[in-house]
Amino acid sequence: MKQNASYSAAMCLLSAVIAVAAVGCRSGGFTPRTLPAEFQPPVVRDAAKIDLSALSRDNTPSELIRPGDKLDVTVTSGIEETPPQPMRVQVGEDGYIELPLIGDVPVAGYLPEQAAARIARAGVARQLFVKPVASVVLAERKRNRVTVLGAVEDPGTKELPAHQSDLVAALAAAGNLSKDAATKIKVRNPAFGGRSSAPPVAGPGVSSRSADLARTVSYDQPDPPARDDTWVTIDLEMASAHGGGRYVLRDGAVVMAPRQKPTAVHVIGLVREPDRFEIPPDEEVRLLDALAMAGGRTLQLADKVRVVRTAPGREEPVIIDVSVAEAKRSTQANLRLAPGDVVSVEETPLTFTIETLRSFIRFGFSAAIPGL
Repeated sequence: MKQNASYSAAMCLLSAVIAVAAVGCRSGGFTPRTLPAEFQPPVVRDAAKIDLSALSRDNTPSELIRPGDKLDVTVTSGIEETPPQPMRVQVGEDGYIELPLIGDVPVAGYLPEQAAARIARAGVARQLFVKPVASVVLAERKRNRVTVLGAVEDPGTKELPAHQSDLVAALAAAGNLSKDAATKIKVRNPAFGGRSSAPPVAGPGVSSRSADLARTVSYDQPDPPARDDTWVTIDLEMASAHGGGRYVLRDGAVVMAPRQKPTAVHVIGLVREPDRFEIPPDEEVRLLDALAMAGGRTLQLADKVRVVRTAPGREEPVIIDVSVAEAKRSTQANLRLAPGDVVSVEETPLTFTIETLRSFIRFGFSAAIPGL
């Protein structure tokens, strides 16, 4: 009789708490449906999946002579008894070659036959020949050494043909970006001065501390001022979307692929394994995912979840009230979590009462059965 009385009292208490819980109370925070856009988590970006083909557009002919190339040059007057042997010369970083008697001749940016014509005209202009015949053969391409560091599969120093030395080729030589790579790449080209300059890194998505780095210089433009090494940042997503940029790397350039900062969410409250859980860099985590990571709820009636989110530029945290039942029915209600979110499965009058009844029943049975 005594146990029946206790059971009846417990049931009355439970009924009263259910009635109070049904009325409920709201904290005045947001819900997944009313959450403003500025408090939404950032979209997950996977740098390894960005199409980089648009960043390697080069409309210039591949046969063009470039600084550092080695040429075999022959100049004849037509009266020699035996044909002269070709001269092996290297194109300077300023785009010129130096020939005996004739002197300096600009050849970079021209096809071999165009360079030969310029050499012949220079010989006539300097009154060394009347009707010379010149030939130019591209003997050896210059190769650039580019160092690729950070979130790539095979970091290190890579040798690239100078005429194909760009950001895409460097990343490809390093095995491409790894899954934890950030979407913004840093590039440092060595300083260069002289009569002309190779095109710097420039194009959509490029930012730097020096506006001079954003100009593209051709071989026929006036001499640019010498400049110090400067890091520029390339937003791969923006650059890929717009395309058409020039991301040329000079000999000695360094490419740094930063890794995404580790992010995590905290799950506390009425869960079996409260803890800090890391979010994979290329995946999004929603409310139900976080609860599963924490081993699930200790009480299935625990429906109220409060998400505490820190928003940039805001002193007070953003409070988001979520219902587990609604999250199971709606993708929008299954809140997408942001790095640093604290997910708290809240105790309510109903859950408190259920836990109290559990303890009461366990205690009652333990007292009634010896040895428990």
